[in-house]
Amino acid sequence: MSHFNPRGRTNAVLMRTRYSGLDTSPITIPLDEEFVKPVKRQTSSNKGPNDHGLTQNASMPTCLHANWWMPHASLIKKMSSMSSSVIIFSIEPPPFGRPYVNMDPEVIGLLREIECLDKLQCPIPRIAEEFWLKASILKENYEQLKLMCNEYVRITKLVPPNLTLLISPTVQRLNRALQPGIVLHNWSSVSLKSYIQEVSQELSRLERILDQANQILEHRISAVLKRIAQCQLLSLPDDPNSPLEMIELVRQTRQQTRKAAEEIDALSSSALCAAVEYVNGLLVDYDAFIQRNNLGPRIAEELRLKRSYIEGTKDPANKGR
Repeated sequence: MSHFNPRGRTNAVLMRTRYSGLDTSPITIPLDEEFVKPVKRQTSSNKGPNDHGLTQNASMPTCLHANWWMPHASLIKKMSSMSSSVIIFSIEPPPFGRPYVNMDPEVIGLLREIECLDKLQCPIPRIAEEFWLKASILKENYEQLKLMCNEYVRITKLVPPNLTLLISPTVQRLNRALQPGIVLHNWSSVSLKSYIQEVSQELSRLERILDQANQILEHRISAVLKRIAQCQLLSLPDDPNSPLEMIELVRQTRQQTRKAAEEIDALSSSALCAAVEYVNGLLVDYDAFIQRNNLGPRIAEELRLKRSYIEGTKDPANKGR
């Protein structure tokens, strides 16, 4: 049996006790070898028995272990199996929703506390020790998954509201790559890094499609439409006191309007080609989406009904119906 004397605690023990809000009254804790694995202590020949200026107490590590273990026991037991999925997905905010890393924030703080206990050479529970052996990989995967989820939010926010339907097949392709983290992978999966890499590639692909579409819209469509709006069909003389003859005015009008029409036609053709490229770039995954969801017959039927309706409205015999 080991008895705890509160007067014999080090500063680290005092800070930990005040932080946890636990009772500081003397307690008696049994030392179970199956429950606590002792840590070998390093000794130094040039240091006395009391390096902190306080009376050493053999019960101090046991008390510190107990103060730390009791509030976190259930959390460690819960996370020791690491069987929970790494990602959860929320449909909010619309229209695409967002993924979250499926880990209790207290786990990262718990890893830090285990590290501090190890540096203080305090007894660490076996289950916590097994958990600590996975700490470096766990924290690395956690940071990469958190970055991946943040990138998902950042990139989907780049989608303008008027392009939501056009880009939806590409976003659904991204969500399919994200799905294994929701239903398959857990924190012990050996293929977690390849999963993160695959989702990151899909995120980069979506961002590249949006960037290309934005470049086309800004430089090849909007800029051309501004030039068309600035085209001058006819320029009249600046001096009102020197009017043109009627024949000369007609000749200049024909010449200037022909030149402006040719320029507008060339600019319009350029804008049309850019618009087709813009739409095709956004619909790069549309055909695969139609085939995967077997929407071909339904779309063909809708087109047939629309053609029948248009032809019926053009037929004079059907106007009175």
